Amino acid sequence: MSAQSKISWQERFQYKFDNFMSRGGFSVFLALLSAFFGAFLLMTGLRYISEWLFPNTDLESDLLWDVFVQLIGLRDTGDEANFSTKTVGVLTIFVGLVLFSSLVAFITQEFESRLTLLKKGKSLVVEKNHTLILGFNDRIVDIVTELVIANESEPDAVVVI
Repeated sequence: MSAQSKISWQERFQYKFDNFMSRGGFSVFLALLSAFFGAFLLMTGLRYISEWLFPNTDLESDLLWDVFVQLIGLRDTGDEANFSTKTVGVLTIFVGLVLFSSLVAFITQEFESRLTLLKKGKSLVVEKNHTLILGFNDRIVDIVTELVIANESEPDAVVVI
């Protein structure tokens, strides 16, 4: 029996998913976008089944739009909806909140990682004839102020810290 056949499909999927996510921020964004569309399809299917089993007689609306607006958290099902529609609507809103908070956490993490890279000082400097200051401490503001005063006659004076 080969080593390849001992690996379950869950382990293969986990391995492929880990490789996909390790490619960086764009992969995480695509995964969140896919999760949103998957949730939209799932919640729309649940809503159609709910409407088919327990139809709302008073409501005339676009079902796809209702599910989308609930998923992004802008509106609930309304007071005239039956219990089944309200239940699916609340579930849709919860799924949307989880996805939205994941997206906000991803964006925050990307900003923090960019700031960390900037703090390390490994970003490219394309300026020429600049003043370079190595290191950062509480005296840096005084030094930059003095450099600004000293370089008033220069039209494009640049300080790189």
